[in-house]
Amino acid sequence: MKENEIDSMIREALSKEDAARFESVGGEQSSFAEAMSLFQGRSRWLVYGSIIAMLFLMVVAVFAAIKFLDTGRVREMILWGAVCFFALSGVSAIKIWSWMEMSKNAIRREIKRLELQVAYVTTSIAELKELIQNKA
Repeated sequence: MKENEIDSMIREALSKEDAARFESVGGEQSSFAEAMSLFQGRSRWLVYGSIIAMLFLMVVAVFAAIKFLDTGRVREMILWGAVCFFALSGVSAIKIWSWMEMSKNAIRREIKRLELQVAYVTTSIAELKELIQNKA
């Protein structure tokens, strides 16, 4: 069963009021929106710093690759190849860190959605109990 089918079955089972609450919670963000959300919050300075570091490492990698291709001595080729390798490894590490941050933010959003849904359910249960007590 696909996720869209499950979502549609849940919407059909909900009452109109519950369906409106479910829609207000929202869905998943696009990858671009998730990436842009990295620039918000307390650690945005870290994201800006990582982008600057990544750009610097890319420039170093390109420079080292040009020097690698330009030299004819084996020792210098090994040196510039190692510099290019480590610079590209640094770029990869920064990208992996960024993806992990995006994943962490997505998990945090899902937890907040679940907290909101639990709050809705508890208020609904409290309303039902009150209604039953008033009828009795």
